[in-house]
Amino acid sequence: MISRILYQLPYMHITNTQTNAQDAMLRKAYRAALLLPPGAPTNRLMSLGIHNTIPELLEAHRTAQLARLFTTATGHFILQITGHTPLTTSTTPQPIPRNIRALIRIKPLPRHMHPIFHANRRAARASHHAKLHPLPNTPCT
Repeated sequence: MISRILYQLPYMHITNTQTNAQDAMLRKAYRAALLLPPGAPTNRLMSLGIHNTIPELLEAHRTAQLARLFTTATGHFILQITGHTPLTTSTTPQPIPRNIRALIRIKPLPRHMHPIFHANRRAARASHHAKLHPLPNTPCT
């Protein structure tokens, strides 16, 4: 249902009354999905923290669209023409210094480590890693 709402609603100019109506419809759908009575208090439904309101969904959708458009040269150009500034000042990736890179060792992942079929092997490996790299207050499994 949310995908249906976000397919069309962000691109429409709607009034506060229409926003409130959409919000009420969304709450009604959540009550039905959670098997709550239709008269369940709205403040208790909101205190569950299970869903967002329509204005929150619209803002998240808008932010995601802007972030997506800023990732391409064409989208960046279009957004600059329309007066949008970049959401964040992204820095270009810097190479890792050679002295730090020399300290990094990445071993290949072991094969045959299925969580069900090789549970004993996984436990032995976890125990070995816990001995090599002890963390405070962490039980060894």
